[in-house]
Amino acid sequence: MYPPAVQSISSRESVYPRISNALLLPPDMMAKEAWANCSMPNLLSTWKPTMRGTAQHRQLIFHRGQDIMYDGIPDGSVKALLLATAGAAENTGNNAECDLVFLKRGAESLLLAPREPIIQHDLVADRQTLETGAWADFTPPPLGAPLPRFISREPGAKSMSHRYVDTLSNIVYGFSFLQEIVSKNRNATLIFDCRNNDCAEAASAFSYYPNLRQNAAIQFYGYTIRNYEDFKQKVLAFSPHADWKDIFYIPVMVPEVLPILAGLPSNSHDYSCMLNNAKNWFVSMITSGLNIAALSLGAVGIGKGVSLETMEVRDLKGEPVTDTKVKAEFIKDKVLLDLLQWIKTNYPQYPLIGISITYGFKIDDKFYTPAFHTGTPKEMPTGQAGQGWQLRAVPGNPFRLGFDWAICDRPYDNLNYILGTKDYEWPADVTNPERDIANAPSLNSPTAHKVKDGLRAEITSLSPILEGSLVDKLDKSQASVRVSTTNYLRDYAVKYRDADDFYSVRGNMGDND
Repeated sequence: MYPPAVQSISSRESVYPRISNALLLPPDMMAKEAWANCSMPNLLSTWKPTMRGTAQHRQLIFHRGQDIMYDGIPDGSVKALLLATAGAAENTGNNAECDLVFLKRGAESLLLAPREPIIQHDLVADRQTLETGAWADFTPPPLGAPLPRFISREPGAKSMSHRYVDTLSNIVYGFSFLQEIVSKNRNATLIFDCRNNDCAEAASAFSYYPNLRQNAAIQFYGYTIRNYEDFKQKVLAFSPHADWKDIFYIPVMVPEVLPILAGLPSNSHDYSCMLNNAKNWFVSMITSGLNIAALSLGAVGIGKGVSLETMEVRDLKGEPVTDTKVKAEFIKDKVLLDLLQWIKTNYPQYPLIGISITYGFKIDDKFYTPAFHTGTPKEMPTGQAGQGWQLRAVPGNPFRLGFDWAICDRPYDNLNYILGTKDYEWPADVTNPERDIANAPSLNSPTAHKVKDGLRAEITSLSPILEGSLVDKLDKSQASVRVSTTNYLRDYAVKYRDADDFYSVRGNMGDND
């Protein structure tokens, strides 16, 4: 699955480009104001339906925190989540989403209910630790002992390499870490995403943290939960607190679950059956007495090309979709789009959450993302089969569809969209420059060595405010090494006057990793 993680490197050696998507503010607006409005304090209890149409209508939730890959701050890490929830005073948001999984239950742990889950997206340890294997088979360390070290794996040619950056932090237990976050920012909110029956155990465990209830929600799916009664019985099996219903919950409907709830094959085209069963699932949750904070849907917009009269399907280019499997994905999205409108009409009191999630990395003009369960990089589909994930990756897409909140991993770009300072379109803005390894120069390449001495002289002589572009001063063939953008050189040359320090910051990236 993975090569052994045997070569520790510094973040300065990362292959990820030292590029950060820019926040573009309107005239006379400070970043603090923008974040206070669009990632508001105590989101789950403060946001009201009456805010629709105001500056506080659209809300951003950082997907697994604020990762900065070139700095060795990966998704779901301690630093990423702290950065995402530091608050408007720190020019960032208050709200983040992260994933929970449970470790192995040993015989001794049966006496220690409830268990506390760890914060991890993958169901296996290989991508983000030096351990290997499923978390469900991992024996928890003794009380007080640290969990495994959190690492950031480097992409290789087409997968993950043996190189990694040590984040200098460990995996953490979810609710204990939430307590740490709240101690730094009492207005912070975490949305805990749980898989399968883990959501029931997480709900039971979290019900014993009354002091944190305003700061988190349990997000769950219908993969193994068929209705509220099913969910209730699963939660009760873990002996929750008597008022377990009072914690915040977010039911989620995604395309894969639609045929499961309807008892249909995964590639079914039965629009009506899937829609009706999805409605029934939401109604069972809404009318159950659960403290519903929001409702979430995985709609992306490709379903707009579905004609219910003829059941003909056209893609984003207007071309007919004939492949049975691909057509099913467009029809599922149509179900979710119509479910969105049904909820807005019948249950307007609930905020609706959409997703604006990109990919793991791009290399050799191919896109990869961690597999849902294992974290193993999988190549994203192309052509009509790839239009769904591509549209999902475009910043602002959930808000175009009518969602109130968005879980996103390009927060600056999504905030730009909300503020109206930049628009984003498919397919031009599918690519995320922060994840585009093709944009990362290799300082071991022959071309880089040719320009190094010239750049050294330029950088050491820079004044605090650079006039013009250094790239313009380089021979055009040398400029192709792509240490190249004006902003990149300006930011880092000013910060690192010493030429050697400048080069060590960018990293020593090999061509053949």
